[in-house]
Amino acid sequence: MDSNSPISDRDFWSIAARKGIPRFRWFRRSIRAEVLDRQFNGSHLEDDWQALKSRMLPGDQIWPFEFHVRRYLGMRKGYLVLREGKPLGGIVTIVS
Repeated sequence: MDSNSPISDRDFWSIAARKGIPRFRWFRRSIRAEVLDRQFNGSHLEDDWQALKSRMLPGDQIWPFEFHVRRYLGMRKGYLVLREGKPLGGIVTIVS
């Protein structure tokens, strides 16, 4: 993969699952699933959120993040679910 080409969401999560979490800019603290239930209810991301939530176990954490693919171009914001410090999956809410 060329380092200057954008990566798809599928490739992004695949890389995160294989190599661990890239350098994310974390915001605040972990949040509860109920917050995302309200946020995604009726949105185009509701099905993705419900699928991810169904895989969650007690003790999993949800963290809001911002990830810059490259310094000058390509940013993703969303939520990442961690289990014992390793990514379980995530929801990307903004891509630029």
